[in-house]
Order: sequence, then C-alpha cells, then structure tokens
Amino acid sequence: PDYWVELGKLQASLGQFGDAYYALTRAYELDRSNAELLRALTEIALRSGDLGMAQTHARQLDIVAPGDRWVKIVSGLSAIKESRFDEAFVTGNSLLAANPYDPVGTIIKARALIGLERADEAEHLLTEQVRAQPQDVGSLQMLQRIYVRRADWPKVFEAARRMQAPSPGNPDNALLLI
Repeated sequence: PDYWVELGKLQASLGQFGDAYYALTRAYELDRSNAELLRALTEIALRSGDLGMAQTHARQLDIVAPGDRWVKIVSGLSAIKESRFDEAFVTGNSLLAANPYDPVGTIIKARALIGLERADEAEHLLTEQVRAQPQDVGSLQMLQRIYVRRADWPKVFEAARRMQAPSPGNPDNALLLI
C-alpha cells in the first residue's frame, strides 16, 4: 500500500485528484484499517464534489476512528445539502467547540444559520472569523456573497479588495472589485 499512497500523494500535489483518488483507493484495498487513507479518500471525494462517496468513506472512517473530524465535516455538509439546517448548526458548533477558529466549522455553521434565516448571525460569525483568521479565504468569500445578496456595495468592495491579496489572479474577484 505504501507505493500506492506515495503515488496518490504525488498525483494530488499535481492536482490530478481523480488519479490520486484511484491510487489511494488501491492502497485502501490493501490496508482496510488505515484511518489516514480513509481521511484522504474522504477529503478528495469532498473536494471533487462527490458527497455520496464522501459519505461512504466517512461511515467507514467512523468505524476505524470513531469521532473523527472528517466524519463530522461530511455529516454537516450532508445536512446542509439536505436542508437539515438544525443538524448542520449542531455539527458546526461541535467543530467550533474543538477549535474556535476552524474554517470548515465556521462555514458549516454560517451556511446553517443562513438556511435557518439568521443571516445577521452568519454575517457576525464570518466577520469575527475573518478578523481572527485573515487568511481564511473561504469565510471571506462567503461573507462577500452575503454582502452581494444585500447589495451592500461598500462592504462588497472591501471584501473584494481583501480577497485580491491572497488570490490576485482570480478573474471573478477582479471583476467584482471593478
């Protein structure tokens, strides 16, 4: 399995997530008790947008490593997708209890708050997250989308300006900034 893992790491570093997923799947077939492999498979499935496969790997991960963070992440994102915002809110709080500035926990909780029609609380949560963690681009993007929905253009401009530093080549952000 070590060779498959190394191949998967190399392919993931090159941005070839489909090939990395295949290699890590082969490694997992050879070592079914490896929680690290299941975490990697879960993460790649989420990043590629395959929530169903992420759920499958998360269930397996919960058996091998009960209470793992990735199991909670998949649970929260699944709850959001299925409009179970109360459940997603609890999951987001759980992730934030372990790490108060967890970017994924913040996003899950904010999306749940928006789904619960508590956008003001989501805005406050994201504002605090961005203040404490200026490099959290995901929270800043979500905050920016809230401002766009509200047509709060001065705040959209400020968020777009802040986004320009970590991702200067992003054409969508440059157009929004203009």
